[in-house]
Amino acid sequence: MVGIGLTLGSAAAFARPPGCNSGSAATMYDVGVANGRSLTARAWAQVNDCFALESFYNLIEDALDLLSVAPGSGRLAACRIGGTGDGIFQKLLDIDNTCTNQCIQTGEQIGDVMARLYCLISIALGGIAPAPQFIQGPLGICGINMRLTCETTFFATAQSYPGCGPYTRGMFEASYRTEMNNACYAPPPISIGALAPADSPEIRLAELWSRMNIALYTPAE
Repeated sequence: MVGIGLTLGSAAAFARPPGCNSGSAATMYDVGVANGRSLTARAWAQVNDCFALESFYNLIEDALDLLSVAPGSGRLAACRIGGTGDGIFQKLLDIDNTCTNQCIQTGEQIGDVMARLYCLISIALGGIAPAPQFIQGPLGICGINMRLTCETTFFATAQSYPGCGPYTRGMFEASYRTEMNNACYAPPPISIGALAPADSPEIRLAELWSRMNIALYTPAE
């Protein structure tokens, strides 16, 4: 199972930082988390295609990097911004997990059905000639999960299907392998565009997070 590999990959990583764990600072952090999750969910609803997962993830990262805020922001702003970032990454992890499961399930379904179809036709006709082979293009996260699962399932189903064994080897091995390759062809990753670089004298959000790291993770006086 292949995942997107976010740096904030566990629930513990999203606990409130010490500087944002009480009073108004905690409220600002929590509201930020809710904002981040909501914004990411609504953005994904516009895409809603697991083959665009990498492109969507890159778009969100670019947006965060290009976002800027006024200099001199205090602890409350830092907590709100930090919470927003954590909320965004929480939702990205949810999306990644959903897509991983969906792409694996799709591969299983295709592999099983196409293997049984190959076996039924081969047994009925005493074997079939090899088909032209599809050339697999670049694979993204969803494509890798789908194809690997499809091939594993195709192999298992064909090997266990009554009477199909002889049509997976020997003079029919080329037909069998070509059919598995073609059945498990996965679409390439989808690009959803990119953001133009921002030109602003204000502090970039990523830079602000770095500057405020001490404030976020140091208990308030």
